[in-house]
Amino acid sequence: VFWAFRVAFPAATGRIARACILLLLVPLSITSLNDGQVNGMVIGLLICSTVALRQERYRLAALFAVGPVALKVYPIVFAMLAGLLYPRRFIAWFLMLLGIAAVLPFAWADARYVSSQYWQLYHAIVQDHRSGDITFAYRDLRLVFALVGAPVSDHVYQCIQVLAGAGIAAIAWLGQRSGWSTNRLLGYVLALACCWMTLLGPATEKATYIVLAPVLVWLLVEAKREGWRS
Repeated sequence: VFWAFRVAFPAATGRIARACILLLLVPLSITSLNDGQVNGMVIGLLICSTVALRQERYRLAALFAVGPVALKVYPIVFAMLAGLLYPRRFIAWFLMLLGIAAVLPFAWADARYVSSQYWQLYHAIVQDHRSGDITFAYRDLRLVFALVGAPVSDHVYQCIQVLAGAGIAAIAWLGQRSGWSTNRLLGYVLALACCWMTLLGPATEKATYIVLAPVLVWLLVEAKREGWRS
């Protein structure tokens, strides 16, 4: 987070500002850190990838982007957006490093065991919806539909996920073509990717909302810096 703020808002990272940033990060972060989930590592690596893109260090950005995908799979949405913005400089490195990450487990364990783990992961992703009981349901948009008495089917929900992702990609592409500053463009890419992962991701729990904490802080600092009261 501090690396990102030093790059994007060097004037906003004085001693008092750093203290305020840490305090703002706490409410959405403490649940995930308390139960030892990897969400903190996921958002940390995504931030590092964003900063590396800002500094035009594309190989490093690809390396940082692979980590969250290896841990959770669905953060690939960020890599897809980065690949859309920098197709020649980012995507080839990302795909190569992702392939290496997928093959590495075979170097440390029996091939049949690793293959079975990948197969089990696939089935867990396909079958784990938690939509039958609201108490244990994922904390995402599908739960909102259920609570207002308008539950949606798997097919409809998948269509919503794809359409929302396409909309985010369109915003990023149009922003780049419209000449947005690099800070603004990459800030929106990270923010919208994190919003998609929480609102429309495949496994959103309360602890997952840590990924929104740095986004919220960035928006508040940007609003303060630009004088946007609303």
